[in-house]
Parts: sequence; structure tokens; C-alpha cells
Amino acid sequence: LVLIRHGQSEFNQENIFTGWTDVDLTKIGIEEAHIAGVILKNNSFTFDICFTSTLKRSIKTSFIVLDQLNQLYIPIIKDFHLNERHYGAIQGLNKKETSLKYGKKLVYEWRRSYSIPPPKLDEDDIRNPANIEQYKNIDRKELPLTESLEDTVKRVIPYFDKQIIPEIKKGKSVLVV
Repeated sequence: LVLIRHGQSEFNQENIFTGWTDVDLTKIGIEEAHIAGVILKNNSFTFDICFTSTLKRSIKTSFIVLDQLNQLYIPIIKDFHLNERHYGAIQGLNKKETSLKYGKKLVYEWRRSYSIPPPKLDEDDIRNPANIEQYKNIDRKELPLTESLEDTVKRVIPYFDKQIIPEIKKGKSVLVV
């Protein structure tokens, strides 16, 4: 099992809360993905299957890494359960400006506490995953309007246990981006 974080995204570069916003990789992010692929190749890694989120920064990182390994042919499973934490109403906002508006302490709690989520999105907000094309076939009840770290764990770990662990138990080499 190899876990890789996506390369730097446009919002990472701009110090913006990213969450489920589907932003692209920067030039640095693309280079980071290439480097990860080269490191894996130089250490003779190969994979049987790849899991990634439905966010293009992770999907593109997967493609770049697998291209370096000449393994673009392996199955790539994309699932929203592997998406990053949903930052709710602060998603898409500048981190520094958000701290000035709400106070550093509160923003720190939203970011780092285990169980305190940021404010929820309104149902009709364009950032609500239920209003985004790539999530149209998913039950609205499964799509968050915000998430604490605890909520994110409750979404990711069952998926990991049900979908990824069985592949490892079959003896497959697994890449998760």
C-alpha cells in the first residue's frame, strides 16, 4: 500500500480553503507528482490497482505517477469517499482573511479540532456537492455541507475497510492518491 497526497493545487498556492472545490494542479504540483512517480520507479514499485478521489488534482496526480511507472493500464477507481475534508461555508475563502473575519481561535478550531466543523453551506449554495455535476448520481444524504475531521474519518475509513483492504488481502499492490 502506497499513499500519495496530490501535488500542490491552485488553491494551495493561493492559501485558500480547498476542500471539495475541484481545482487543478499548479506547475509545482505537476512537478511534485512527477517526482513521486520517479521515486516510486527508482525503487521498483509497481501497482495492480489505484484508488483516488473524484477531484481532478488527485486524478491528475494518479495519471502522472502511473505514467512515470508505465502503468496507465491498471484500474483507477475514483470515489468521492476519498475526497478531502469538506470545509463547508469557508471553502473557497482565503485562509488569512477568514481568520481576520472569524478570529484565529475559531478558525483554528474548525481546522484542527477533531469534532468541530466549519459552518455549513446552504442547500442552494453552488458549492453544495448535491448541486455539482460530478455528484449527481449520489444520494444527497451522503454528500456533506461541511465536515469536521471526525466526519471525514467516518466517510473515509469505512470505504477504506470495504474497498481497499480487500484488495490488499488479495495480495495486490495498491496505490491511493
